[in-house]
Amino acid sequence: FQKPPPREESLYGPPRRTRTSRAQQKTTVCRSNAASSHLLQAPLHTAMASLAAYEASFGVVGLGVMGSMLALNLAESGQERIAGFELDPSKAAAAEAKAGREGLGASFKAYTDLAAFVGALKRPRRLVMLVPAGKPVDSALAALEPLLAPGDMVCDGGNEWYENTERRAAAFEAKGLHYLGCGVSGGAEGARRGPSLMVGGPADAFALLEPTLSKIAARAPGDGKPCLGYFGKGGAGNY
Repeated sequence: FQKPPPREESLYGPPRRTRTSRAQQKTTVCRSNAASSHLLQAPLHTAMASLAAYEASFGVVGLGVMGSMLALNLAESGQERIAGFELDPSKAAAAEAKAGREGLGASFKAYTDLAAFVGALKRPRRLVMLVPAGKPVDSALAALEPLLAPGDMVCDGGNEWYENTERRAAAFEAKGLHYLGCGVSGGAEGARRGPSLMVGGPADAFALLEPTLSKIAARAPGDGKPCLGYFGKGGAGNY
């Protein structure tokens, strides 16, 4: 039988066993779980912060020639933050690139995801739509309408037949939404530098659009008043 070797002692005496109470163990586990939970939640917080980083006061659906030009006008003359939506990624990228070249990159962001686009807009949401008249408008509204909330408004700036505008306005009104039709005169250059705007639809919705539209509209040569008119309910703006 051999004796076990003596335990080594440090300068401070023999090593002592430390006992951890159950309360201390629970505290350690809780802290560990809390730290793990924080690590798991951090990416979610980061993602939410990035989504909420851009908030726009006005939206433009359709970033073709007219839509992209009007969006830049809104960002520059309206001095607001603008969100744009476009199905074609190349058009969305081109609109953002043009905004950057013109020094408006901080005031314009293009989306290809409709839900993200709608989510970036302040409520009540104000949108102008510039897509080809007819079935493309109906398709766009079918996708857009479920994402909107009562009080939101859509203004169709395309060259639409007034009876189509009235039909869509009635459908929107039944759901607590506002739909307006707006004639936009001046072509692409007018959309960028100042169009003539003829609006029809709910008067209370027009009142929310007017402050912005008056800033981007062309100016009369004599008195400098904005070339913006409200022509009444329904499809009066397209008539």
